[in-house]
Amino acid sequence: MKSDYHKELRSLAEQQRHAPFANDVIRLLDALEAKIHIVFDGPPGPEAGRFVEVEDSDGRSICYGDWVQRGDYWHLVLPDAEKLDEPDEMEATRMVDVDENGET
Repeated sequence: MKSDYHKELRSLAEQQRHAPFANDVIRLLDALEAKIHIVFDGPPGPEAGRFVEVEDSDGRSICYGDWVQRGDYWHLVLPDAEKLDEPDEMEATRMVDVDENGET
């Protein structure tokens, strides 16, 4: 399981902080375990908040996912979490026109 591997790797790196690259390993693990925040200017409800931006765990604005129009609605389509290790899954946000059948 990936999370067990990350825990073991972090433990080894923390025990060996004086070793070359130990701090780099810890920073890399921090980045891999970071959360994505989708920010709105209010809570859900009848007068729901509007989308503001997508941020990383440190509050920095990031490009993440694809905006897709389907009919009258816009969808923010996020990458499959299982595939985030693949470099092209973290590409910049882009606008995509899609018809009502989901075709581009």
